[in-house]
This record gives sequence, C-alpha cells and structure tokens, in this order.
Amino acid sequence: MDAQPSQPKIERTIAKERLRLLSTLERVWRGPMAILGLVWLALVIMQFVVGSKAALASLTTAIWVIFVGDFVVRFILATKKLRFLKRNLLTLVSLALPALRVLQLGRIFALIPSWQVPLLQLLASTNRSILALQSTMERRGFRYAMILTALVTFAGAAGMYYFERTTPGPGLHTYGSALWWTAMLMTTLGSDYFPHTIAGRVLCFLLAVFAFSIFGYITAAIASYFVNKDATDTRSPIPNGATLDKVLAEVQALRAELGALQRERAA
Repeated sequence: MDAQPSQPKIERTIAKERLRLLSTLERVWRGPMAILGLVWLALVIMQFVVGSKAALASLTTAIWVIFVGDFVVRFILATKKLRFLKRNLLTLVSLALPALRVLQLGRIFALIPSWQVPLLQLLASTNRSILALQSTMERRGFRYAMILTALVTFAGAAGMYYFERTTPGPGLHTYGSALWWTAMLMTTLGSDYFPHTIAGRVLCFLLAVFAFSIFGYITAAIASYFVNKDATDTRSPIPNGATLDKVLAEVQALRAELGALQRERAA
C-alpha cells in the first residue's frame, strides 16, 4: 500500500499553492489596481474640494466595491491573516469608512469626533494610492519621490482647504490658496498662515514631517545630478569615470612592474 501523505505535509502544500495563487493575482492586478488607486484618491480630493456629488459618489462606490473584493480575496489567500491585517491596516480603514456610510451606522460615527472621520478618510485614501504607486515602481528613485510628493501635496491641499475654509479672516478659502500653502510647506519654506482647526493642525504636522523626510532626499538627488554632469566635463576638477579608469589602469601597471622586479630579484 502507498503511504498516505501526512496532514502537516498536506497543509504545507496547500499553503504554498495559496501563496503562489496570491502572487499571481497580485502580479496580474498590479497595474489596474494602481490606476484605480490613483483614481480613488482623485475622487476623494474632488469630494473634499467640491463636495459630495451624485456622479462622484456613484463612481467612488463602484471603485470601493472592487477594492473590497480585492481585499477579501487577498485576505482569504493569505496564510498569516493577522500579519496581513497589520500590514494593511490603513487600507482596511479606507474600506471600512465607506461601508459605515453605506450601512448608515450613525451611532458609530456619533462616537467619533467629527473632524477625525474625514481626516482618516484622507489619510487612508492617500496611503492606498501610495501602496499602488509602490507596487508599480520597482525602484524608489527620484521619479518615485517626485510623484509621491505630488500626490501628498494635492491630497494635503484638499484636506487643508476642507478643514480651514470656514475659518474667519485671511486663510485657505480656495483650493488654489491651499495648494500654494501646501507646496510651500513641502519645500520647508512655510508661510505666515497657521491652521486654526484641530484637524488642520494635525494634517499640517503630518505634512511637515513628510516634507522634512523627503526634501533632503530630493535636494541630494538634484545635487548629485549636477555633480555627475560636471564630472563628465574634462575641464572639471571633479574626477569622472574615464579619469578613474585611467588611474586604475596605471595602478595595475605599477603592480605588474613591481611583481616583475620582485621575481627578478628572487631569481
């Protein structure tokens, strides 16, 4: 009689097949889901700026249904479900907030401060788009940093306009002014306007932390580009690749001559 496979071996085989299927699905869905992630963020920004319209709400709901289906499938195929939930916590939040509105669970929203719900929605939607961007761009280079900064700037401006538009006196009463203010914050220059609302201050702090983290990388990348460009000029005092190759060749020639002299003396 043939020996029957043990239960642990069967479980390991099933886990491998699930991981393989999950990897295949993520590879196939990577492009379309990335596009939907950017569209989702654009719709959220439009809702923050122009308000909730019927067409925007319908399109947002349709994309939300697709995201929910994708999340459920990946959760079912994941072998370590708790780890999966921890890694996709903000994505889960971005999917849960529309679900609460669809089910009209007003009592749950009543327990949450009014300014936290739109802030969580904006942060979760931005995170969803950033994850989509990461999945499509294998190298996190200068282009990735610039696109990421642009996404955060437009989303942050929408949030600042939404939270600060009703404050008295001079402020961020138009999306254009909020976009300019956020762009200045991204360059770490800032402006003479300080947020008045709690949500605006929290969002301002998060944007400032992001700007502080990314601005140094962007300036270093730009400086590196000009240094490399100067290095290609033969008149530049900065050594270029050709100069380094010539020096390396001379060092190798000197080593060969020293080796030959040592062999002559030994003989």
